Amino acid sequence: MMVNLPRRYLQSVLWSSFSLLLILLMVPATASTLTSPAASSSAATGTIDKPVSLSPHLTPITDPFAATANNTPSDFSWYQLDLVLSPDFSTDWFLVFSRIPHLTLDVYLPENGNYQVKRMGLDGLSAANPDARTIRLPLTSGQSHRLLFKVSQQSVQTLNPELWPASLYSLSEYRYHALAASLQTILLVILTAALAVMVVKRTLLYLPLSLHLSAMSLLMVALNGRLFRVIPHSFDPAQLISILTVLTMLSALTCYLNLFRTTRPTPRSTMILSGAILVACGLTFGFIFATGNTIPSLPLVLLLCLQSISLSVLHYLLQPDRKGQPFTINLIKSSDKKRRVFSQHFRDNLADLNLSDNTTELSAPILAIIDATLDQAPAVLLTLENNEWQLSSLSPRVKRQVEKELEYFVTPLTKLLTQGSDDQIHFQDKHSNSIWGFHLNDDGERQLFLLLFPGKYQKETISRQQALDLCSYIKTILKANQQTRFWQLQASLDPLTGLLNRNHFFHEAEKQVEACKQQQTPCCLLFIDVDDFKRINDKLGHPAGDKVLVDIAHLIRDSLRHQDLIARYGGEEFVILLPVTSAWQGAQIAERIRKRVEQYNASPTPATLSLGLATLSSELSSLNQLINEADNAMYTAKKRGKNRLEPGPSCSDIRLSWQEP
Repeated sequence: MMVNLPRRYLQSVLWSSFSLLLILLMVPATASTLTSPAASSSAATGTIDKPVSLSPHLTPITDPFAATANNTPSDFSWYQLDLVLSPDFSTDWFLVFSRIPHLTLDVYLPENGNYQVKRMGLDGLSAANPDARTIRLPLTSGQSHRLLFKVSQQSVQTLNPELWPASLYSLSEYRYHALAASLQTILLVILTAALAVMVVKRTLLYLPLSLHLSAMSLLMVALNGRLFRVIPHSFDPAQLISILTVLTMLSALTCYLNLFRTTRPTPRSTMILSGAILVACGLTFGFIFATGNTIPSLPLVLLLCLQSISLSVLHYLLQPDRKGQPFTINLIKSSDKKRRVFSQHFRDNLADLNLSDNTTELSAPILAIIDATLDQAPAVLLTLENNEWQLSSLSPRVKRQVEKELEYFVTPLTKLLTQGSDDQIHFQDKHSNSIWGFHLNDDGERQLFLLLFPGKYQKETISRQQALDLCSYIKTILKANQQTRFWQLQASLDPLTGLLNRNHFFHEAEKQVEACKQQQTPCCLLFIDVDDFKRINDKLGHPAGDKVLVDIAHLIRDSLRHQDLIARYGGEEFVILLPVTSAWQGAQIAERIRKRVEQYNASPTPATLSLGLATLSSELSSLNQLINEADNAMYTAKKRGKNRLEPGPSCSDIRLSWQEP
């Protein structure tokens, strides 16, 4: 049976295998490298083009200067080295020791049948030679030279002197100091940049990286050795170097884990971080357990520097606020298809959420129920209407945060419109705070979104499932409320023309009339009838007559303002309430409507209107009185020839006298 694995799993297996292979190759190399490369030839014969390690040629001896032999343990180890310089060599030679000084290192050089002592350890520092690690050897070709070494047994550093030609040593030192200075400069520049970003952006994301770069920079300074020769101390420098190396490696692992914790990487970046962690573990394991030397080799130091630079690059590429983006953003697909059963705590609080009425302001009850149900989880409601965002929250702090960074929330939230109903957006800021985004409601013209602030990713005060349960319930209530409002709206409209029906017109118009009376503002009412509509029905049929009514209704509605009320009063009759409108203004509106219908050529047959106008006055103070006077004026218009406007007795404006026959 064939099993189809996802591609990202195959990539993870391949990358992990490659990383393990690299570790297996790296550990032996780390174990076998020494502080300086050693030559394969001896000092006695052959051509020397690189330094010769003298460690294999050292012979342990007892104290040659002891008066009598005794078995008392000594604090020092003695070594003997016999050098015979070939006659083919005629150059100057340097005896070079490790850059990390020993606690005690005395070198006995033969001179006139006796020995001259060179104190190369920390206990022999002098102002004349504070950086003693080299001795110019007075070697004579063809003669044997016996050197003695006295080393403190307390030092964990092995004695590994090297024999260098003078010219080769000078060139090597120049290259080493140039490389060390370059790496140190790069590390200090990156460390300064990391500290500046951490201070300016007030984020702790770069704190582990800054500590790692500091440890690496201190290790580079310590490996130079001069620090131990300048500052007096009593501890073994090799032990400090070993501790700094381990701290550098462990801090690198901490940086990788911090990247995993504070970012939501893609599968590719996850493989990169996984491979880097395996390599870092390999370096740490190889240094602690596989190498016999406590001082890191030069290749290992270069690898650690490369790792520090790579870590800085990864922080830049994976940082949440890269290119001004303050969040990592992830779409979380809902996979729970089971029917959820709310706990008693949820049911007790959700019982108060009742939005089945005509409430238009939903923010307050929703925020109140969220605050009561989800403790210590501030919420922000975002409403998108007419391309404008409105924010509501019971927490001024989180509201200010969302307002400040609104542009970063808008695009991810609007993507939820094309996703599943239970999908969500997970935001995580540079302080590792989680923010959950949900889409609650869609009624066409208005979208409602919810942002929840549960807190730290590791210490969320609520579970994700609790938030999903609450949002699912709110969506159900809002959907029911939307459907209720839809059917209420359908019950208030005329099914043919889409205008208000007679009952709903009376309900709304009475409020408008009372408002105009209280504010002492003018108000007009138009009563309209389609001329000879029965003839249109008899001639063309009822479907054609219905089309004429629909077309006329659209023409009238398009000629009115947003605050005007229009309704189909019955049959071919329409009524219009014009609040805050004088009789003269009402007559102009009526004439505009009449002319547009008269000039309309899309209907099966030409149609005209007869209109009656009434205005609010001391004699006409109710909606019914306005309708009766406007209706009588409309019949007067029909008697006077149709296709005209007739003002009622309440229209006392002298400018309306042009309507008289």
